[in-house]
Amino acid sequence: MIALELASDLEQAPNAPAAFEVDRLTTAYRGRPALCDISCAIPDRRVTAIIGPSGCGKSTLVRALNRTLELTPGARLSGSVRFGGLDLYAPGVDPRAARRSLGLIHQQPVAFPMSILENVLFGALFHGLCKKADRESYARVFLEQVNLWEEVKDRLHERASRLSGGQLQRLCLARALANGPRAILMDEPCSALDPFSTRHIEEQILALRDSYPIVIVTHDIGQARRISDHVLFLVDGRLVEAGLSRQIFETPRSRLAGAFISGHCG
Repeated sequence: MIALELASDLEQAPNAPAAFEVDRLTTAYRGRPALCDISCAIPDRRVTAIIGPSGCGKSTLVRALNRTLELTPGARLSGSVRFGGLDLYAPGVDPRAARRSLGLIHQQPVAFPMSILENVLFGALFHGLCKKADRESYARVFLEQVNLWEEVKDRLHERASRLSGGQLQRLCLARALANGPRAILMDEPCSALDPFSTRHIEEQILALRDSYPIVIVTHDIGQARRISDHVLFLVDGRLVEAGLSRQIFETPRSRLAGAFISGHCG
């Protein structure tokens, strides 16, 4: 078990290399602005929390990072998003490859209508990452990684829909990891979970932070304090403040950030 209460004391290197570089990102839905001129760097192998009032563009930003925003009818985007130096929106970049490399965990965990084992292996089999003869051993690696193996090892061929909400969210994380992602994006992954299940997910995030850049959208300021190294604070589609979590939570530079963190606005 990882001591979540010590997360804020993790080493936070200010000069961590960037995984994502966002430059003048502007988005709209059917002409209605959602993000306005966002420029920021998201560090590699750190946890970055995106916080801000409801409707400020948090989910839009995380979906722009892995090219799922364009799947929304009427969505428009300008500017650039680079990952590992590659412009994800450059001509010739396969959006399906980008989505596979930048796994997104949604707010509501969704089990495909198949077994637990088939859920974990769904993308891995499609992309040829796993041989059919090695299915169970391949799945076990990722179920163990999210601390779910012991709970489901005797139920692998049962319908995944029988799992609890917290188990389902960990299953979704295992399914994303089985695809061999280069980054993990999470859009309010704990908002539908009880405190015990939330703790499980937070432990997994901290366990994975040394292997992946992780971006999490959260409304829970306490959660952002516990698990993040870096914070992006948005208001009305604009980036108001960005920096190390300790600095933003203890000595925010903007009055808006201070008011939001203290619960006086939002």
